[in-house]
Amino acid sequence: MSLTVEIFFHMDAASGRDWAGDPEERPLTELGRRQADRIAEELGTQPVNAVFPTPNVRCRQSVEPIAKRFGLEVQDVPRFADELDLRAQGANPLASAYLAGAAASDLDRIGTTLPNGRVVICSNGGDIVPGLMAYLAGRAKQSPIPKKLDSLRGGVYEVVFEGEKAMVSQREASPDFPV
Repeated sequence: MSLTVEIFFHMDAASGRDWAGDPEERPLTELGRRQADRIAEELGTQPVNAVFPTPNVRCRQSVEPIAKRFGLEVQDVPRFADELDLRAQGANPLASAYLAGAAASDLDRIGTTLPNGRVVICSNGGDIVPGLMAYLAGRAKQSPIPKKLDSLRGGVYEVVFEGEKAMVSQREASPDFPV
């Protein structure tokens, strides 16, 4: 089994403060659409077998160009979305661990259905993905722990699963990534 998972945060979206509609319907901006095209170019240099966004408009729009490039159906990964209202939780130090565990369950499901190949996931951002990467690095006794990309557009976390082992790495956006 060899599965590569590339995870990035959604591209530039309409401001949450200024958006009056349902937060799940908040779309990408024009800049975000250019960024989505660019990440599709960067990630599209090798075959992709599946594309998974969290179930909101901005994440779906962020992966549409890469799905189109490879003729793939977009499939949701609901547990990569922030399912907790962290503001209501206050300063709960366990919230990140909970979110990482939830995302890990979606990764387990993906690995069961697609044990070999390469998949791309778009997440909301926040603490979900950095927490998941730290968990996977700890489980593999990997050092150093990946740093948080702070939701920078164009940065990508990569997890390579070889059997029971997982190697975690990350790369920041290319210097000419649209910002």
